[in-house]
Amino acid sequence: MFLGTRGAQAQSSDLLTHIRPSQRASLASDLGVPTVEALPTYDLHLSVDAQLRGFGLRESVVFTNTETEAMRDVAMRIFVNASVSQGQSPPVRFLEGRCLEGAACTMTQPEPSVVMVRLAQPLAPGASLHIELDLQGVMAEIDESRLSMMAQSMEGLASLEGGSTSTHGDYGLVAHGAQIGSIASFYPVLARRSRGRWITSDGGTMGDLSTDAPHHVRARIVVPEHFRISASGAEVSVANVNDPAGAPRRKEVTIHAAAVREFAVLVSPVFEEASCDVNGVRVRSFYLPEDRAAGHHVRDVACASLGVFERRFGQYPYTELDIVEAPLVGGAGGVEFSGLVTVAMMFYRPA
Repeated sequence: MFLGTRGAQAQSSDLLTHIRPSQRASLASDLGVPTVEALPTYDLHLSVDAQLRGFGLRESVVFTNTETEAMRDVAMRIFVNASVSQGQSPPVRFLEGRCLEGAACTMTQPEPSVVMVRLAQPLAPGASLHIELDLQGVMAEIDESRLSMMAQSMEGLASLEGGSTSTHGDYGLVAHGAQIGSIASFYPVLARRSRGRWITSDGGTMGDLSTDAPHHVRARIVVPEHFRISASGAEVSVANVNDPAGAPRRKEVTIHAAAVREFAVLVSPVFEEASCDVNGVRVRSFYLPEDRAAGHHVRDVACASLGVFERRFGQYPYTELDIVEAPLVGGAGGVEFSGLVTVAMMFYRPA
């Protein structure tokens, strides 16, 4: 199976700006694929609401059937929706989708975390299918009173005892609080496949939700002009958006992420940043202004830790590493993604 974009081979070099030069030659063999272009690629166009209440997403992918039998459907997963309880609205909703380049299909969302693409004609071995999906995300508001060490300690205990925490079990991965917006596990990815069948259910939702394989992401993220963005990957360009006269000024930030297992985004109108360089890796700490001292300490610890990691285990593969203060709830102390680590706000202000 292969999920990619048209022209992926021609554009692989720009994706590899996210990979350290010393790691590029061996990347394909390290990942067990014949070429870098054989990794899945997702094109995301994400527009974030200025009040951090939600986002719109258009995703474009190309799926190629590399199995020996024809396929009648393709399954995709939205992992942030996997922990939604019955009767609750999922944070990400599938609006509509289409198959392009003359192919006919229908798309449905039979479960919150599943989007099924059903083909009018079976997809023959070796044939490709260009899929486009439109989705909408609602970023739940997390009250700042929940973000203290005491409040989160109580939520963690309640969770262990089987209580309800109103986090939908996703720790606030798609949510906003204290002027920070979190958007993670939000875009549909190809479901795992076993013995000729798509795997569309999970054994449990404790811990990390996503089970995705390494892939590439090309993202264009539209936010208000004064927002700062932390995301998996490396920033490639920033351009002004031509909005109607009188509308707030917005910008489109292009980010490329190579060989990641997940692409996460955190945005804020008030983020501050402190950075350092560790053997050519840019380490960045993002934090709120009132937590500046803690944010600088996080940077120092992260830089020292990366140095220890490289001495003991070998080179970190990416050109950037972000550590971000985040409004995590449900007792989570942090959530990790490729090239990006979120740390719960309670550790920045433990009192």
